[in-house]
Amino acid sequence: MKITEVRLGLISVPLRVPFKTALRSVSSVEDVIVEIHTDTGAVGYGEAPPTGVITGDTTGAIIGAIRDHIAKTIIGRDVDDFEDLMIALNACIQKNTSAKAAVDMALWDLYGQLYKIPVYKLMGGAKKSIVTDITISVNDPEEMVRDALNAIDRGYDCLKVKVGKEPEKDIARLSAIRGAVPKETCIRIDANQGWTPKEAVRILNGMQEKGLDIEFVEQPVKAHDFEGLKYVTERSYVPVLADESVFSPQDALTIMQMGAADLVNIKLMKCGGLYNALKIASAAEVYGVECMIGCMLEAKISVNAAVHLACAKQIITRVDLDGPVLCSEDPILGGAVFNEDIIKYARRKFDLIIGEQTAEAAKCAVGCAFPLKDIEKYELRGRDERNGLPAKVEVTSDEIGEAMLESVVKVVHKIQSVLEETPPELTADIGNAGIVLTGGGAKLRGLDTLISKQTKMRVRIAEEPEDCVILGAGRAVQWIDSVKMDAGKENGNVPLTAYY
Repeated sequence: MKITEVRLGLISVPLRVPFKTALRSVSSVEDVIVEIHTDTGAVGYGEAPPTGVITGDTTGAIIGAIRDHIAKTIIGRDVDDFEDLMIALNACIQKNTSAKAAVDMALWDLYGQLYKIPVYKLMGGAKKSIVTDITISVNDPEEMVRDALNAIDRGYDCLKVKVGKEPEKDIARLSAIRGAVPKETCIRIDANQGWTPKEAVRILNGMQEKGLDIEFVEQPVKAHDFEGLKYVTERSYVPVLADESVFSPQDALTIMQMGAADLVNIKLMKCGGLYNALKIASAAEVYGVECMIGCMLEAKISVNAAVHLACAKQIITRVDLDGPVLCSEDPILGGAVFNEDIIKYARRKFDLIIGEQTAEAAKCAVGCAFPLKDIEKYELRGRDERNGLPAKVEVTSDEIGEAMLESVVKVVHKIQSVLEETPPELTADIGNAGIVLTGGGAKLRGLDTLISKQTKMRVRIAEEPEDCVILGAGRAVQWIDSVKMDAGKENGNVPLTAYY
């Protein structure tokens, strides 16, 4: 599997609400998309956001680094020579960690396709699912309370609250949120380098003295101030997580050796991708320092890569991968998740607060996109919103279908819009062959029936829908063995013709 081409694109997605930290205010996700093509037809995908205030990487810098340096380094190389490929990627240009990360995750994507195995299993396969927190931007206390309650309503039970802007108001902000949300809600805070060391100790200890129960504080001081970070760690009642201070495995190792932080945040855009992230995780395992996996304002491609890392390593015990759920829409087709719809429905109709895992179980048990012939029932267990006590309610497959209706309709409309834009000749071919559903969402009962009725086309579910894409890519590699050479060329530069 040799690399033949690197293609670049851009996406822009508005956020639900502006994202505000001590360092910046952002209203949309602006990401560079990377496609790495191979001689087998397999394509690997990567993504990088420009976060100049943190990484120094702008959109132009990311594109320039990939076009002028990285692409020239990797084109023509074999994906199976993975270690050499990674070394070359990291050596071909200094810094530019976001550009390297985008290419790195695309190469891991191809490597998984080559060996027909999910990337998280290649890395260790410690677990199959994770649950993220959700970010509450820094604002006036009243607005932050509204955002926090909205997050709780959407089913999140762990909030990452931004602080560090106008430090004198930070205790008031956290007091307001803690007083408004359920007492079992986990609250972690992120100062984004907004405090001095002495200021951080004063504010953090003040929060604990008020009983605000903060799980940890993320990057309270300037990124370069390792001694200041150590000062806070040694004197604060609140555990300290190093984030912007960790740009490389070397940074992580230094912080661990110094005892400068209680935890370390791994972000692909800062360290240059999964290859270096694994080195940080390995160092953390040696020193017994638990890690969080985090993200910038990134869409689904790069967050999916981070999910694979989180599922691969037990040392990663916290997850902050909320980039896609902060967006007002999803520009990446596939990977539809309906759990949030079920969480909202349970709260709206039954005053029942349930979590992500309960919603997932209900979806798998009785979820449907089209009414079932025989109505099925499922018991939802959660917490009564009115009195805070444990509660349960019986729901039917029709009710769960009603909960997911809006998202299901969006999927159908997206398919219809793609068909409308498809050239007539190709549409005719699709009409003859039918539509094949792949991915975990394909297993939602009745989805094939609904799509068939709406498109007037035959629809079927692929065998092994969750794995068929990567398995198909693996078979494509095997088909290369059947490629026949057009004999008779004397110079040896023989074009290849594939027969299927």
